[in-house]
Amino acid sequence: MLLTKKEMSSSIAQQKLGASLTNYIADNISRMFPGYSIVSRNMITPAGEINFHLRDQSGNDLLVELKANRISKRQIGELVAQYMSIKNIEPRLHNPRYVIVGRDIDRKTASQLKDFGIEPKTYKDLELPIKQLTESIASRKKGQVTSAELLIITKWRNNNTAVITPDSVSHDFGFDQNHSRQIIHNLAKKQWLERVSPGVYAFIPLEYGDRSKRFPPMDAFLIGSKLVPQYYFAYATANSYHGFSGQVPTTNFLAVRRQKHTITWRDMSFQFVTLADWKFFGHTSMSYEGSTISIAEPEKAVIDSVDKYWYAGGIEEVVEVVRRAFKSLNSERLVDYAARMRSHALSQRLGFILDFLSQKGLIQVENSTRSRLLQQIGRSPIYLSWSASKKGTYSRVWHVVNNFTDSELLS
Repeated sequence: MLLTKKEMSSSIAQQKLGASLTNYIADNISRMFPGYSIVSRNMITPAGEINFHLRDQSGNDLLVELKANRISKRQIGELVAQYMSIKNIEPRLHNPRYVIVGRDIDRKTASQLKDFGIEPKTYKDLELPIKQLTESIASRKKGQVTSAELLIITKWRNNNTAVITPDSVSHDFGFDQNHSRQIIHNLAKKQWLERVSPGVYAFIPLEYGDRSKRFPPMDAFLIGSKLVPQYYFAYATANSYHGFSGQVPTTNFLAVRRQKHTITWRDMSFQFVTLADWKFFGHTSMSYEGSTISIAEPEKAVIDSVDKYWYAGGIEEVVEVVRRAFKSLNSERLVDYAARMRSHALSQRLGFILDFLSQKGLIQVENSTRSRLLQQIGRSPIYLSWSASKKGTYSRVWHVVNNFTDSELLS
């Protein structure tokens, strides 16, 4: 449901106070809940998000939920359901306590909650400095947004927008490019946006911390999709997405047509691999978190990995990728894509890997697939990996020097 401007303004005020309160509680856990320390913040449960998961030295769990307003009897059913889901969460918590903190609560409601094992507390019980925190928020005039900016922020929030560019602002609001850039500049100064690269910004919803500790949502696919106009996610990134690799790559790889330097933002790195025009194929557009991203098709993810194996984690990892992926691949398309790459070495390396895995009984390769690959190989010997030892066993079939042991390729 879309919020009105008035509702959004009220919501922002509540969220600002809520963010300040949660940060204050986090900084004073030992005083408010003696013997406990923070396990996690914003814990996800089947019944919703819990502000704090605490644990004492004996392993007993304590979950604390902060409410922005007064706790009323109308919330009892919701709170009880949440507590029941907490008690049955997997893996099971140890002697879980559930504390609900609100601005105020009447005695009858508090008594009813206690009957269900829920521990109600008020801001006063925890000695939360509401007045000081409210005054602190009100004093931040510099960070206040204009009414026009508030409408823009409201739309971004309602649409779950993650990445902002001048083009997206112009498209969504009908502004010219100069005005769009000025809006982005102003909201970045007010910490609603964070610059990722020239012209690309991450939107920071208010629920991601108060003004002094703003931290943007970080999604590599959403961010990466806005960094270059022509791209697709490839190599280790695509293999991980398709489930062909058990590794979680720390670098996000994008295949591109034009050279571009690596971009590092916070703890995220985006490396751009320039491909010849005839190699830039085999990718598909797909819907992702309300946006559209481009990623290598399963067969092309494998072919790219064999072609430039160092971007996929090395030959040992590529062998594992082929083993995991092969049953789900279209073998005819796989060979077609190999041919389109115009690389004898790629077909030699792919054919050798398929034979190796087949001989180990790990995959089954049709004779037609093998025969077509043999028609695409060159006569010049190549190393399975150019960066490994220059000693190994020679395959006369594929003209490949295997400079790895079986155990290394199957590790």
